Amino acid sequence: MKKHLLIIWTIFIFLLLTIPMPPNTGDVLIEGQLDKVAHFFMFGIFSYLLIGSIVDRTNYTFLLSVLAGIFYSALGEYIQSFLPSRTVSLYDFYAGAVGAFLFVIYYYVRTRKKA
Repeated sequence: MKKHLLIIWTIFIFLLLTIPMPPNTGDVLIEGQLDKVAHFFMFGIFSYLLIGSIVDRTNYTFLLSVLAGIFYSALGEYIQSFLPSRTVSLYDFYAGAVGAFLFVIYYYVRTRKKA
């Protein structure tokens, strides 16, 4: 079930990052800095679901989950560079990377307390 959620979430992120934006909105479709919050949660949840779907967890799998979230955030911005109605933002990438890192740290702390 966890892997299904991860697949669905991965596709959902891809769709959000590639849907055309209405004309004259640029990256202000979500006002102010709320788009950074969206990136934070999109890639944070992605990394959280990824580490949760791995059965045999080691410190390397935690690192891999963070790196996968960072890579997916970078890939999303790269793909947007080819879409005429989308803009690329280094700050969106940073928000996604920080989200991936903090959500995996949260997962790590949450699961260590149970053990």
